[in-house]
Amino acid sequence: MMIKTTLQPRVTHLFFACALLASFVSHAATKVDVVKVKKQHAYQTLSVPASVAAKNNSELSFGVSGRLSSFEYDVGDSITANTTIARLDTRQIDASIESLNAQQASLKATLKDERQQLEELQSLAKTDFVAQSELRRARAAVAVAEADLAEVTARLNEREVNQDYHQLKVPFNAVIEGLPGFVQNSPKES
Repeated sequence: MMIKTTLQPRVTHLFFACALLASFVSHAATKVDVVKVKKQHAYQTLSVPASVAAKNNSELSFGVSGRLSSFEYDVGDSITANTTIARLDTRQIDASIESLNAQQASLKATLKDERQQLEELQSLAKTDFVAQSELRRARAAVAVAEADLAEVTARLNEREVNQDYHQLKVPFNAVIEGLPGFVQNSPKES
């Protein structure tokens, strides 16, 4: 890359070899003109150490530990904000959610039955054909079924939130800079 500058009355070409620390997509506030390099006699050269830093830099990690099932991108790929770039194996959490869904369905059926029994006992209680203790037990059975259903629903909601932690999303527009923690194959030494 060449940046055209002017020193004194002469035009000078200044070459920078910049190592990009991060290559996130951003708009620089400083205006820089990029021109094609052409062979020309230099009247004066000036070497200046320079570096370019990213506007945003972020190390990403999963919210839970697990086995990596897919990594969708490679170093140098541009990515838009909120894009999923990697996923962990979700078989265990999926099975847990499926089990909790089944428990929830079972508890809903139990609660419906307990409520129906309570209604029947309340109808009979009006005619004094049922003991008050039976009515209290039916009310308690409904309360227990409601509490059991609420517990399983809360555990199901927790697992569904945990399921979202099995994917890694980019928080802003970016370019993949590196893959820390990933092992790359290298040629064997002889």
